[in-house]
Amino acid sequence: MKNDNSGYSLVELLTVITIIGILASIAIPNYRGYRDKAKKVTIVSTLRQIRLAQEVYWTDYGHYFPLGSAISDTTKITVTGLDMDIPISMNQLWTIAATGDKDALTKNYVVTIKSNMDVNQNGKMDEYTYSRTVDGSGNLMLETSIYPLRPVDGT
Repeated sequence: MKNDNSGYSLVELLTVITIIGILASIAIPNYRGYRDKAKKVTIVSTLRQIRLAQEVYWTDYGHYFPLGSAISDTTKITVTGLDMDIPISMNQLWTIAATGDKDALTKNYVVTIKSNMDVNQNGKMDEYTYSRTVDGSGNLMLETSIYPLRPVDGT
């Protein structure tokens, strides 16, 4: 009689499982990093669209669109007076506040984004802000940088 012992030994199976575990421990953090980087790119893209919408609104009305003109929901920002929708991805909360009417000496708007990601891994969801201030003629006085986009301290 011939004894056929085909198959894998316990040591071989444990070796394969260990190798898969090591590869997974390397791949999962890299995947999270790529995913968070893609989310930040969408935030930057939406900020650029808001900046463009604000400039178009400025040319039409002489000031930035005020709080209340931008309706925030989970899918888009609707800019009243421009017939423009700016899509929002990933259920982020965007708030746009503007100060200064068309006769003001300075006009400004601030965009606040409460994201659903924790890039700096401190246990809190990240928050980002962007602001732009101009004088009465539209000359730039102060603007925060869009790129590289960094979370507000403490978030």
